[in-house]
Amino acid sequence: MTAPGRSPDRLFELMPALHRILDEEQGHVLGGLLRLVNEHADLLRDDVERLWDDFFIETCQRWVVPYIGDLVGNIPLLDPDMTAAAATGRGAVHRPHRAQPGRTRPDPGPRRRRPHHPLPAPQGHPSHARGAGPAT
Repeated sequence: MTAPGRSPDRLFELMPALHRILDEEQGHVLGGLLRLVNEHADLLRDDVERLWDDFFIETCQRWVVPYIGDLVGNIPLLDPDMTAAAATGRGAVHRPHRAQPGRTRPDPGPRRRRPHHPLPAPQGHPSHARGAGPAT
């Protein structure tokens, strides 16, 4: 997607005349490289412009709306896409694990509770012994 003011050779045109003449003699290798860099820079610029649009609820894409709502603490009353999201989440659990093709993730089973060990009573510093009764 090229905007009207974007020339595919704009980076090559910024090169000094000496380098442009040498590139012409050598078969336009540098010009081709700079066109490729320019194309990717345009793609990156377009993506950044879309991200700036996604900062605001009025101009964002539809998939960004739940994330913005979560940031501001909105609880949706009715979201028709919630059932699709739940089905996607359930399906992701039963997919094979990527690290081991052909194997599903093992079921962790019930969680075990750690035994409770009470903390020892505070003893204080040995040089500051406390008596059992009131001090006299």
